[in-house]
Amino acid sequence: MNFGCAAHVGAILLSLMACAGSASAQALDPTFTYQGRLEAAGVPVDGTVDLEFRLFATTVGGSQIGSTVSRPSWPVVAGELTTPIDFGPTAFDGQERYLQIAVRSPAGSSGPFVTLTPRQRIAPTPYAMVAKSLVPGANLGIGTVPNAHTPLTFSSTTGSKISLFGNATQQYGMGVQNNAFQLYTDSASADFVFGHGTSTSFTERMRIEGSGNVGIGTNAPTTKLDVVGTGRFTGFQLTGNGAAAGRFLSSNAQGLASWVAAPVSQWSTTGANISFSGGNVGIGTTTPSAPLSFATASGTKLSFYGNAT
Repeated sequence: MNFGCAAHVGAILLSLMACAGSASAQALDPTFTYQGRLEAAGVPVDGTVDLEFRLFATTVGGSQIGSTVSRPSWPVVAGELTTPIDFGPTAFDGQERYLQIAVRSPAGSSGPFVTLTPRQRIAPTPYAMVAKSLVPGANLGIGTVPNAHTPLTFSSTTGSKISLFGNATQQYGMGVQNNAFQLYTDSASADFVFGHGTSTSFTERMRIEGSGNVGIGTNAPTTKLDVVGTGRFTGFQLTGNGAAAGRFLSSNAQGLASWVAAPVSQWSTTGANISFSGGNVGIGTTTPSAPLSFATASGTKLSFYGNAT
């Protein structure tokens, strides 16, 4: 494609390519290579010219991005020229970029630079320099991350960070909001399942239902915590269900526990003494007829010393 100007100088944009680097490099240079064809009055230029390259975000007007790249006395052979261009590591942020080229021929002359029009849109290839983070030893920043401090770093803003499945409003994913790290699903009926294997060959170990029930050893928890197996605790606290000082834990036939008051005992303690009042004591009989009654049977009743024989 030819680009004319008042001095009848044209240029053909052949390609914009990211410079290849060593696979073992720790970071890549943001330099890319410009290749073009330069003609004057339809005749290929052969010799040296002075070149200036500027970067903009718009096709016309706007503020220049980065500094001007100058190439004085640059060789052009049969109209063909190739030169590296580096506008700095922050020049390409994912937005549109346009290259403005100015030429002065012959090189070193006193004439003005001729700006070629229109500006040339830079294809996405230079943005491939973000792949530098895939080089071993480098960190990858996603979003506006001036300095990626971990192998994978997101921008320090609240909101969704990773979407594994869903759409813009309903997702299986991860996010940060209100000082909380969130794991979320696309519906209230979806569960979080933990286990091992693959998505198609999976052994479940724990489940958090969308209802809020947690199952360990079961994939169908019916209560807030449903454990199939033996639990081990360093402490236990059951609030509610009649909890109060001095009560003990009792269970019904279904194993539902509750705190109940201890029954009133006729035995009482006073210091080191134990006493019984309000009735008779029976030993071997349930119908004591005296303050201390034994079973109605002949034989030994009290043993003060000795053994069974």
